[in-house]
Amino acid sequence: MGLREDATRGLTWSGVARWGNELLGLGVFVALSRQLGPEAFGLVALATVVIDFGNRFVDQGFSPAVVQRGELDREHLDTAFWTGIVTGAALTALCAGLADPIARGFGDAQLAPGLRWLSLGFLMRGLSSTQQALLIRSLRFKQLAMRTLVAELCAGIVAVALALTGCGVWSLVGQSLASGGFGAMTLWGVSGWRPGFGFRWSHFREFSLFGANIVGFKLLTLLSQRI
Repeated sequence: MGLREDATRGLTWSGVARWGNELLGLGVFVALSRQLGPEAFGLVALATVVIDFGNRFVDQGFSPAVVQRGELDREHLDTAFWTGIVTGAALTALCAGLADPIARGFGDAQLAPGLRWLSLGFLMRGLSSTQQALLIRSLRFKQLAMRTLVAELCAGIVAVALALTGCGVWSLVGQSLASGGFGAMTLWGVSGWRPGFGFRWSHFREFSLFGANIVGFKLLTLLSQRI
């Protein structure tokens, strides 16, 4: 199969993932809106501002570097993976520790507990970023699309089930964590690569030069969307 056919398939599956995710999200939102008040959605929206900011730093821009690099050895992948894990864990600890001051800054003390739990998403992102980059690199968009749809469907089921049992805002927190957890498990299930311990500082410096521009661009994009 040629590059054109691969690109066409990739575009098709990307569309399936995007529109399927939108439809699933709409269905789950309609179901949750009948069980939860606007305060719950507003609280999680505030927390999402913080989480989105931190997510821009999790893999340090190493995932795009993995996708674009011409020659890639196992040590490159190990370096990218462990960087994501360490950064994700550090961001989780930092966000959990600063949850109370952040909540006070937003003027809502109820934000702190949810923010602590949602910060686990940084670690989940670190677990899955290199796996996802490898699938993109090999144009395996079908697997990426199925990962997205499976994760969002399972997360929606978790959220609706929690809402029906009266969990309130924790339904939305559970949805976010379930999406990250099921997404990471699906990626590990379809990817044949497993990390080793071949971290190299030379590869880290090489990726950092490329990744710094990616992180900067993502931050500017986030600021333009959120301000």
